[in-house]
Amino acid sequence: METSKKSSLLLFVLVILNVITGGQSPAVITSDFTSSAFLQGSYFHLPPDSEGISKVTVSDYHVGLGRFLSYFYQRVLKESGLSLRLIHDWESPYFGAHASLKDHAAEISLLGGLARAPGASPLVLAAVLCHELGHFIGGEPRQTIVHSEWASAEGQA
Repeated sequence: METSKKSSLLLFVLVILNVITGGQSPAVITSDFTSSAFLQGSYFHLPPDSEGISKVTVSDYHVGLGRFLSYFYQRVLKESGLSLRLIHDWESPYFGAHASLKDHAAEISLLGGLARAPGASPLVLAAVLCHELGHFIGGEPRQTIVHSEWASAEGQA
């Protein structure tokens, strides 16, 4: 992708972040790692019934994913030739998001445990989704991990 297209797409992503989050202004994110959600087990394990978690609701989670998909599906297809699929599981206790290339599709996964992490908000989830999308559209430099050479490196995404 040429530089002017990348710059235009980056600007578009930033504008869409504002639209997806309803113009919510970013806040400094702090986490209390002594909260009961973290003391109950692994930092990467936050079931829906955990205490001390974010205020993101299951509705916030699904609405944000839907908005993201509706804004970016056609653009990703046009720019990369890949369809865009979102893998989501609110019930998953795991704290994670990732990008993968499967069957000619750009797959972005956002697990429910991440949405429940202390400090998470719709704005944070939108930023995570945009970061994962960046692995497909960010360009060089690329990952050096075997079978991930298609993806833009972390700092580029």
